Amino acid sequence: MPKICIIVDLGLGDAGKGSVVAYLTQQQHIKTVVRYNGGPQAAHNVVTSDGRHHVFAQFGSGTFSAGVETFLSSCMLVELENLRVENNYLAEAGIKDGWQRLTVDPQARIITPAHKMIGQLKEISRGRKRLGSCGMGVGEAAKEQKSRSALTVADCLDQNYLREKLAEHFESKLSEAKELVVQTITEKIRERFLYFLQRLDAKVLAESYQQIASSLHLAPSATYIRDVLATGGNIIFEGAQGSLLDFEHGFYPFVTKTRSTCHNALDLLKQTADLKEIKKNYGLEKIGVIRAYSHRHGPGPLVTENPGLEKYFRDQYNCQNQWQGKFRVGWLDLVAIRYGLVLNDGVDSLAMTNLDQLSGLKRIKVCVAYSYNGDLSQLDKFFTWESLGRNKAMIYAIKKASSEQIQTGTLARILLKCQPAKWVEIPGWQRDISQIRELGKLPRQARKYLDYLQGPGGLGTPLKIISVNATENGKILID
Repeated sequence: MPKICIIVDLGLGDAGKGSVVAYLTQQQHIKTVVRYNGGPQAAHNVVTSDGRHHVFAQFGSGTFSAGVETFLSSCMLVELENLRVENNYLAEAGIKDGWQRLTVDPQARIITPAHKMIGQLKEISRGRKRLGSCGMGVGEAAKEQKSRSALTVADCLDQNYLREKLAEHFESKLSEAKELVVQTITEKIRERFLYFLQRLDAKVLAESYQQIASSLHLAPSATYIRDVLATGGNIIFEGAQGSLLDFEHGFYPFVTKTRSTCHNALDLLKQTADLKEIKKNYGLEKIGVIRAYSHRHGPGPLVTENPGLEKYFRDQYNCQNQWQGKFRVGWLDLVAIRYGLVLNDGVDSLAMTNLDQLSGLKRIKVCVAYSYNGDLSQLDKFFTWESLGRNKAMIYAIKKASSEQIQTGTLARILLKCQPAKWVEIPGWQRDISQIRELGKLPRQARKYLDYLQGPGGLGTPLKIISVNATENGKILID
C-alpha cells in the first residue's frame, strides 16, 4: 500500500469513514492520521471487536490502535474544550495516552461558544426551512476562517491577548444574537440565547483555552507531514462529512461551510513538495467511501429516499437528533455518487460499508437516472439530460458547475423535484454475511452486486474494502 492514503466520503456523509480509517491503521500498520477538514461536528463511529465504541470527533479514528498519532491540520476548526472532553472519554475506553499522541497546527482556527450560539439561533429561526446544521458552530467559525478576527490555537498561548480578543469577539456575536432573538420571538430561541449568555465569559474562557493550548504538542502542517514522511512513516488523511456537502460544489444550501472533498488534503501535501514528486517517492491513493445504499442525515435532496426501507436499513449509531433531524434512507443512487467522483477528480479505489444490511432482500435496486418535471432552461448548467417533452426531462448525470452557479441554490431546487426513473435490479441474498472475511465466500448475488458497482456500467472504480459488520475488523480486503 502507498505511504499516503486519502479517505474521502463520496456521498452525503455518515458513510463509515471512521471504521475504514480504524481498519487501515490496524491492518496496514499506519501510524499517523491527519484530519484535513471540518471540526467537532464529525461523528466517526468506531466499534472494536472487544466491544469498545467511540464516536471520534476531533481525534483520528485510528486512536484505538496503539501508537497511532493524530494531527489536526491548519484546515481544521478546533473546539478546545470538546477536545479535552473527548480525550477523557478515550481514557475511560482504555486510551490513556491519547493527549500525548495528539499534535495540532498552531494556525488551526478555534470554535467558541459564541460561534455555537449564532449557529444554533440561526437554525432555530429557520423553522421548517432548517438546513440540518449540527449545532456545533462550525459554519460560523468557517465564515471567519480567513479573516483577521479569526482566533487560532496560537492565540490561546497568550492569555492576556486572548482575553482581549475574546471580549471583542463576544461583543460582536452578542449584538448579532440579540437581533436574531428580536426577529424570531420564540421561547426556544430565548432559552438558547440565555443558555449561551452564561458561557460568554472572556476571562474564564481565556484561562481555560490557555491551559489546554499550552499542554498541546504544536507543529506547522507542512513541517509535521514532511517529518513523518522523511522518517519512513505512513499517513492516512481522514476526511469529514461528504463530498455532496461540499461548500463550493455540493447541494447548496444543504451543505457544510467547509471543503469536504479531497482537495484540502492535496493542498496540505503541496505545502511539502510537488504532487508528482510525492506520488513518485511515496505513492498516493485516494479511497472513496460509500454505503451499500443511499442515506442522508437531515433535510436536503435524497432522490432515491424510500421510507419503506427503514426497517431493513437500520443504523444504531446515526439516529434522529434535534439539530440534524431524521436519518433517511433509500436505494443506492449512482447519479449522485458519480457526481461525488467528479468532485474529487476520481478516486483510485472504493470502500463500501454496510453491505450486510442488504441481506434478506429479494431484489436490490440501483438508480441510474432521474425524471424531472419543471422549467428546463437551467438544466444545461448542471446536468446531462434529454427532453421528454414540454417541461419533462430525463437526467443521467450531474455536471460540475461553477461555485457561483451552485450557490444560487438552483441545483438543489431541481434535485428536490427529481424522482428516480431508471433502475438496475440485481437479485438479493438471504444469508447472514456479517462473519465472512473472504470475497469468494460471499453469496453469488452479493458478488454480482459488487461486480456491477465497480464495473464500467457502475462506478468504474475497483473495490478495495467491503464492510460486513460494524466492527473495525469486520471488513474484507480485496487485493
